[in-house]
Amino acid sequence: MYDWPELRADTDALWQMLRKNFSQAGFQPPDHLSRFEDESEGWLEASLFFSQTCGYPYMSRLEGQVELLGTPHFDIDGWQGSNYSSAIVVRKESKAASLDDCRPNRFAFNSNNSLSGYRCMTPLVGRPEDWFDELVKSGGHRVSATMVADGRADIAAIDAMCWHLFATYQSEQAAQLKVLQWTPPLPGLPYITNRYWSADELQRLKSTLASAISEMSTAPQNEIFRLNGVSHLETEAYKSIILL
Repeated sequence: MYDWPELRADTDALWQMLRKNFSQAGFQPPDHLSRFEDESEGWLEASLFFSQTCGYPYMSRLEGQVELLGTPHFDIDGWQGSNYSSAIVVRKESKAASLDDCRPNRFAFNSNNSLSGYRCMTPLVGRPEDWFDELVKSGGHRVSATMVADGRADIAAIDAMCWHLFATYQSEQAAQLKVLQWTPPLPGLPYITNRYWSADELQRLKSTLASAISEMSTAPQNEIFRLNGVSHLETEAYKSIILL
């Protein structure tokens, strides 16, 4: 879910570490990652070996159709163990002191189905379309942050990892923004697999993932991601998301 163009070589290298561990555990993972224009492609394929989804699509579309493998931890601002928040960003010169001051604003969001860019606002303001004067659909967190920086929007909620990456790769534009506040923490974006494994196979997949991430955490390719652990959450942990 964080496969930015600048990071694809690192993503591929980390997959090769995962692949090695899964192979050593007796599985037959694919040689290379598959990339799709629509990130949801492949999630419901019977041959799905490993992917990542967002909590809202998991609860609204995938529950019972896939198996949870684990929820990653990242050592970045806005991530706490298996939970994460979104940075609510405005332009640095904004006089807004709270969300109450932002009601006349243009809110940029990536997708209505996004937990981190849209539905995370519900506990704070209710439905964004009922709070803000105008909504602008951007199609991606990176675009939302750019739109706020260049004045095409006034405010956006940016996934903690995407905010970290934006500050890294678009530092000049990030410097034009400030975090007004963070959204309440929610369960992170889970790793998933197909639902056709036996109970023993699924447990071995989870154990292998945990040991692989421990190895990957010190890899040079992990310098930007800062992946540093994994939790094995059950579906129950994600159920509150469907109410947002």
